[in-house]
Amino acid sequence: MAEAYLKSKNLPNIEVTSSGIEAKKDLNGWVSKYTINLLEESNIFSYLSQHWIQSTKEIIESQDLVIFMRQNHYDYCIDKLKCNLGEFHVWDVLDLGDYFDNKLEKIPLEIKQIKAKEIFEEIKKGVDSLIVDL
Repeated sequence: MAEAYLKSKNLPNIEVTSSGIEAKKDLNGWVSKYTINLLEESNIFSYLSQHWIQSTKEIIESQDLVIFMRQNHYDYCIDKLKCNLGEFHVWDVLDLGDYFDNKLEKIPLEIKQIKAKEIFEEIKKGVDSLIVDL
């Protein structure tokens, strides 16, 4: 969601990429239907990459700025990938998968949609703040 939202801003001289520490493990498609719905409602779905990219040391270290959505993402890149980071930020934004976890079928649809919107709003605030700082 952050990737699509930031790309939709069409900022000059800004290249946006996204990767995940468990992208290769995703067996349910590249994004949730809740993400797709939110991005379509916001008219920014076309800015979303059409596939997952697994985070690697090379990808992370080649970036001018890295945003980690969670502390465990940062920890993974430092501890497992042994990344040498330049500028980075760690946000505290849940991934929809982190929230729904294995209880996906037990959460009512309305609650899933509300939580997805809350997460998207957090992401938009973070991106908007980042743009101001650029």
